Amino acid sequence: MRVAVFGAHGYIGKALCTHLERAGHGVMRISSSTGDFDTDTGLLLPTAKLASVDAGVYLSQSPYWRQDNLRTEHLINVNVMSAVLAAEMVARAGGHRFVYTSTGNVYQPSFAPHPENSPLRDDEPYAASKVRAEQALASLNGPLEVQVLRLFGVFGPGQERRLFPRLCEQIRLGRPVTLFPGPGPEENAGLRTSVIHVSDAVDLMELLLSMPGQSPLNIAHRDQISLKALATLIGEALSITPTFITGTPPRAHDLLAVTDRLTHLIPRAWDLLAAQVRASVLPNG
Repeated sequence: MRVAVFGAHGYIGKALCTHLERAGHGVMRISSSTGDFDTDTGLLLPTAKLASVDAGVYLSQSPYWRQDNLRTEHLINVNVMSAVLAAEMVARAGGHRFVYTSTGNVYQPSFAPHPENSPLRDDEPYAASKVRAEQALASLNGPLEVQVLRLFGVFGPGQERRLFPRLCEQIRLGRPVTLFPGPGPEENAGLRTSVIHVSDAVDLMELLLSMPGQSPLNIAHRDQISLKALATLIGEALSITPTFITGTPPRAHDLLAVTDRLTHLIPRAWDLLAAQVRASVLPNG
């Protein structure tokens, strides 16, 4: 299979390209690093070209999605406009499948786990842009089958500027980890979240490229984890006992996925989440 990977030089993109090539697939890399996107606007450039492909995976990510550096136009251009342009490019190149990586953050905040039909949010720019992209790409379904994957908490070795590496750094430096309590009297372990190791994420992407899928689809490990448990596992790998403090006010939600649809579609034997966390802290250990 020949696969075009948009965002090929990002964290997940690099892992996916390596995984696909090891599995014998041909990979075409499309990225801002190779001049295929306008870095100022975030738009996929008309000079970006594809030869014949079977499928495309869209992983491109605007660097301006956080509240402290938000550029709404750039965010929309990358997450929505360029995603549609990429899908159209794949279709013109003969592709039959287009995978769009969305996020578990599209769901309205809740303490309950989210199945794929949970209500979506439109009150936060990043989540709203992903929702708009899902809606826009749905209109292209036809000869090109669009598969939306809602990823939860991707982590792994070598990652930067996300929850997992930030926690690792905090614990290495001996800084306390803040746990915001939940609504119940016993809920003092901090945010409960679904996560997935990057190796599992790219393996699932490869499988979904060649099989009829259901869309959208939550992508997460079968097990969930609290922030306290995650920090404790990281500390064990580093031989450091993390310290915790209680934050205020209480947190307003968790971020949990229901993965029944994924489990039914692709039954798999998951590696232990604890082992994956430890191996990601010390990948050569």
